[in-house]
Amino acid sequence: MWGLVTKKALNSTGHLHNPHPWVAKYLLTREQAIRLMTIEGAYAVKQEDYLGSLEVGKFADLIVLSHDPLTCPEDDIKDIDVLLTMINGEIEFQRDSSYPIIYVRTDISGLFDLKVALPFVLGFILLIALGLLKRRIHY
Repeated sequence: MWGLVTKKALNSTGHLHNPHPWVAKYLLTREQAIRLMTIEGAYAVKQEDYLGSLEVGKFADLIVLSHDPLTCPEDDIKDIDVLLTMINGEIEFQRDSSYPIIYVRTDISGLFDLKVALPFVLGFILLIALGLLKRRIHY
């Protein structure tokens, strides 16, 4: 997401490369980058009925992040940590046991309030790439 939003890159030695001016004028917004990595990615591989958004009947793949990529400083996006990963509704990874235990709800009707849903939505967005790659291999 950081590369999509800033067009900056890190090389193999860790040096930062800024984009050429002609590339920089084609930057994506954070919202566009998230959409590209979720629902648009699912649509591109004809999996929008199963992936790309949090809806009843779709896979419950999501991540919980350490910071909000929509509000943190642009150059901090690359340093956001994944705290928890869920694949198909099952917790597959939790960074540190000192974080509170996450309980899975099957009724997500209360999650449509943006402030409540944001960690889940952002988590799902970043996991979609992993989910697409895993499921794409099983055709």
